Amino acid sequence: MRIIRCTVDAAVAHQRITTRAGLDPHRTAHGDRDLLDDIAAGRHSLDGFVDISLDLPRLPVDTSDGYRPGLDTIAAFLTESVP
Repeated sequence: MRIIRCTVDAAVAHQRITTRAGLDPHRTAHGDRDLLDDIAAGRHSLDGFVDISLDLPRLPVDTSDGYRPGLDTIAAFLTESVP
């Protein structure tokens, strides 16, 4: 098992949640509107994410603009043998 930890600035995450909530009716099940309300009311912060605490190989991926590292590196991480 491996962990790919996608990261993005909180402002970018907020904009993406707002956009998805307005465009995709299937997102209703994810509670995006409630999340946005909680953020606006100060009951939730996108800066407070707690990472998975399992001791597993992990790869941080910045998704601000595409994927950094790129998909080739991500695919290699997923298929490399674990010591």
